[in-house]
Amino acid sequence: MDTVIVPLELKFAGSPDAGEFEGYGAVFGNVDQHGDRILPGAFAATLAERKAVGGTVPMHVNHGLPQLGGQRAVGIWTDLAEDGKGLRAKGRISGMNTDAGRNLFERVKDGAFPGLSIGYRVAPGGAIYGTKAGEPRRSLKAINLGEISLVDTPSNGLALVDAVKTALAQPDAARTWYSSARSSFSASGTVCPKVKASGTMSGTPSRKRMRLSRASACWVSSSISWLMRS
Repeated sequence: MDTVIVPLELKFAGSPDAGEFEGYGAVFGNVDQHGDRILPGAFAATLAERKAVGGTVPMHVNHGLPQLGGQRAVGIWTDLAEDGKGLRAKGRISGMNTDAGRNLFERVKDGAFPGLSIGYRVAPGGAIYGTKAGEPRRSLKAINLGEISLVDTPSNGLALVDAVKTALAQPDAARTWYSSARSSFSASGTVCPKVKASGTMSGTPSRKRMRLSRASACWVSSSISWLMRS
């Protein structure tokens, strides 16, 4: 899974108790920390597919990764659409009648989460590769959107790479990561190998880790895959 982080310029809507906010999940034309640039129209197909089945993408904190203090399914994205700037995201924190929900929304308002980050996979044929010095590594024209997260630091993208690399080296953590990614991308129709609980797998610990890593790698693109091979 690739990630893109955008500084969060929030607007708050509705009543103070509604937990509603909006910002940009991605900005067109900007070259991100991986050397990728997202082009206008890149989200058109994935948004249309989600809309056709009446679904949306998950809202997580720090991509739902425990290694980053992440949380899964903390709210819902009520509206996702492209405009002239990028991917506009309107969302609502869940459980505003609970201490946990109110606490999360207060942290959003206080600026504790200064960015939104999308988790995505490049669609087949969806990338134009740079061939000259100074060009982006990839210009992305078609993206399968997996989730949009509130992130607590603009440098969180690099921390994500490290956290995933660590998870893939540990069978139980790798299985957790695989399950999270599999759920996030099930709407894309991609089929990846199933992962058994580590206690039911045959072979040495190193072979178990290898199998888990291979299954997880089905969901992890570019930078993550490069780290696994290094």
